[in-house]
Amino acid sequence: MRILFIAPKYSGGIGGHAKRVADKLQENGFEIELMHAPHVPIKKLKNPTFAVSSILKAISGRKTYDIVHAFNLPSAFAMKYTKAKKKVLSIHGVYSEQIDALHSETTSTKVKNKEADILKWADKLLTNSKNVKQS
Repeated sequence: MRILFIAPKYSGGIGGHAKRVADKLQENGFEIELMHAPHVPIKKLKNPTFAVSSILKAISGRKTYDIVHAFNLPSAFAMKYTKAKKKVLSIHGVYSEQIDALHSETTSTKVKNKEADILKWADKLLTNSKNVKQS
């Protein structure tokens, strides 16, 4: 089974989690590829630049996967443009609430207006808590 994981490239957090899960699946015989796309290190623009660079990487890719698994909302944009039989999106918190805490209410409102549409791009949604599932 050929699986693509899409996550930010960080040693901790979601990127670290995706890497550890990928390593365990590989130990058990799964073919896992991990897509890390760069971000521009500009304050308040890391997630948007990650989303754009990962989309470009997905569009330019010629491979088809059995499953593409995106970790959190910014990774969903690349998931949408990756060729795969099934698309999975893991949600690690309510993204619009995270944006509100980190940036501004205006930015958070814009994200919240698109959040429900973005979640529909996945065939399956996973979450790390009951509270997020209910939101």
